[in-house]
Parts: sequence; structure tokens; C-alpha cells
Amino acid sequence: MTLIRPSGWRGDRRSSPRWLFAYILLTGCHDWENVGIQRANDLASSIVEDLSLARPPADFSIGSTGPDFARPLPVRLADVNLGGGIAVDGRYVYWADSGLGTVERADPLTLDTVTLARGGARDVVVDGAFVYWIALGTPQSIRKAPKNGGQTTILYAQPVNTIQGFWRSIAVDGNSVYYGEDLSAPAHLWTVALGGGKATALYIQDRPLSLVVDNGDLFWKTGDTASNGGVWKGSPQGTPASTLVTMAGEANEIQVDANYVYYTNPLGILRVPRGGGNSMTVVWDIVEPTHLAVDAKFVYWSDSQGTIGRVLIAGGQPEFIADQQGSITGIAVDGENIYWVGRNVMMVPKR
Repeated sequence: MTLIRPSGWRGDRRSSPRWLFAYILLTGCHDWENVGIQRANDLASSIVEDLSLARPPADFSIGSTGPDFARPLPVRLADVNLGGGIAVDGRYVYWADSGLGTVERADPLTLDTVTLARGGARDVVVDGAFVYWIALGTPQSIRKAPKNGGQTTILYAQPVNTIQGFWRSIAVDGNSVYYGEDLSAPAHLWTVALGGGKATALYIQDRPLSLVVDNGDLFWKTGDTASNGGVWKGSPQGTPASTLVTMAGEANEIQVDANYVYYTNPLGILRVPRGGGNSMTVVWDIVEPTHLAVDAKFVYWSDSQGTIGRVLIAGGQPEFIADQQGSITGIAVDGENIYWVGRNVMMVPKR
């Protein structure tokens, strides 16, 4: 039996029969020949496992019509030893593999992957030219490397013989990198210049994590229980912080858009105006949402059961994207796709 490569097919190892069938399945391309019906059925069965193509649970409701079986199926971009953070820039996808200690980049169009840096990695963030990450080890450090590959620069390393919590969560703007300590108070929210130098403590709180810097504002969540959790707003200059939400119910992550701050709760996702005010429910009765992403239309989330979902930012009926994705460590969106990292780096068109 001979399999003929479809016109426009790109890839090397993905020209194997299973990857070729996946291409046909996902794109609707039928420029192929000499594939027996039984062989095609065999490949269809095996490709479900190979690409981690999820099936929705029978009781998951989407709008008024039930599960959307016509939704495009997720595609695996890369295997991961131990997932860290994930970031996008409209062209590439970047992630940290904490198990291998690497920072990786993938092209969603060609599926090609590149290792940008080695030496420990936890969370990642990007700007126009660089990828930044928290490097694990002793000492902990903040590092950057060109997005197209090149020399790694250590912006700041934890001084010897100092006691600090594990650094987690990283954000960047046009001037500085920001990161937090996973430690009960007193813990610090730190900043260091893009060119490197001394780190400065902007705020001292209980586990200031899930940092977001946007349009001159700095947001984060604190605490790890319902009694000490909160959502805060400050500034890159360290001006006095204001509390947007108190007792935020073990908020795991926050995200922002032009009008609201979105935050997780063990049973759902809520939002609060950026300037403060009453919280409103976006979606409820989901199981321990863990990570968030936001675009102009939807809020996207992962949960502790390995499910990916989304809901309109104004609220409404949740949509199923994928399930059985394992322990997800980050989710991101660009103009075309939804991405997540856990046991694999996956993507699916927004549609």
C-alpha cells in the first residue's frame, strides 16, 4: 500500500501514515489514494489516542443544542516532560518545560519546535523581542533570551544566603519584569529592569502571584485560602495598592481586559471592574478552574479535571473545548487558536 502525500502537506516525521491521516481528518483534504477502507478505519481509531483528541462528556451542555461534535479537534504541538507556563505573540507559541528545564517555541503553521534556552524554567512571558522566564535552581534567577534564539542573559539572581519563597508568576511591560514569591507573608512582589540590575520590592503581601501588568496598572492575587485570598491593583511604580476583592475564595489565577479583572473561584469564574466595585459571576458550577485567558469575546479556562472551556465575557452557557487533558499548567489564546500546556502542548482553532 502506498500513501500519497497531499499537496501543501508540510512536515517530516508527520508524513508517517498516522500523521497523514490526521492531516486528512483535521483539514478535510482528500488529495490521496490507495488507502483501503479497513486501513483507514484502523488509522482513525489509533489517531484518537495519538493526538489526544478529546470527546465531550455526555452531560456537557453547549448552548441549547448539546455537545458540539463538529468542533475542530485539538492537535498536539509537542510533548512535555513537566509543563510550566505558556505565552503567545500572534506568531509563535512559547512554553516552559520545567521537567527538562527548557524554554521552547513552536510554529502553529508548520508544527516545527525550537529549544530557545536551557537551565531551568518555570513561567514564561514575551514582549516584542525577548522571552523571559523564572529559572529554577539555586540560586533562582530571572532570565531572558531573544525570541528567535541566541544568548541567554541573567537579569537578576537571588543573592546567596538570603531566604525567599519560590519565585512564581512573571509579567513584563516596556520597562521592567515583575515576579512574585510563593510564600506566606511577608512575601514580596519584585521588579527588575529589562536590562538587568538590582531587584526592587514593590509590595509585601501573602503570596502575591498571578501577576498581570496592563496599560499602566499592575494586578495580582494573594493568599491560598478562602479567608486570606484577595485580588489587588497597584502600579509598576509601587504606589499604594487597592483591594478589588477580599476573601476571593482561593483565587488561583487572574486575567484582565480593558474593563474587568477576571478571577477564579473553586466553583467558577467572576469579574470585577478594574476600578473596583461589585463582583459578577461569569460562569458557575465548574470544577476548580485553574488557569484563565481572555480575548475580546470570551473567557477561556482550564480546570482541575483537565477540561478546557470558554464562555462569553458577559456570561452565559459554557462551551466545551476539550477534556481529559491531564494536569494543565497554562492556557493562552491568540487571534486564531487556543493553546494549553500540561502533559503536551495542544492547540485548537477558536472557530
